[in-house]
Amino acid sequence: MIADNRRVSGQTLSAVDDGDARLDRECPHLYFVACAHNPLARPFRLALAGVTEVTFGRGPEPSVVADPAARSVAVALNDPWTSSAHARLVRGADGWEIVDAGSKNGTIVPAG
Repeated sequence: MIADNRRVSGQTLSAVDDGDARLDRECPHLYFVACAHNPLARPFRLALAGVTEVTFGRGPEPSVVADPAARSVAVALNDPWTSSAHARLVRGADGWEIVDAGSKNGTIVPAG
C-alpha cells in the first residue's frame, strides 16, 4: 500500500497490497515519465492491480495517495498547467477511459 503523501521517484509503486508481487509485474501500469514544470524529475510507475479509478490534480509536491478500500489512487503533480482537479482515469468493462474533471487547460489524449 502507498502511504499518505508518499513522495515518489524512480520506483514502482503498488496501490493495493495483495501480497502477490507477480500480479504487480503482470498487471497494467501507469507510467509517469516527464513533468513539463520539472523535466529532471525521476520517472516512476504505478501498478494498477485492483485499482478502479486514478484521479489527477495539482499539489505542492508530487505524491500518490492510495485508498485500498475505495480501490482508488489520487496522484498530485507539481505542475502549473495541472488543475487542482484535472482528470480521472476510470477502469470500465472495455478498458481504461480518461475523463476531464473540469480542468482549466483540458485533457488531451493523442490518437493512435
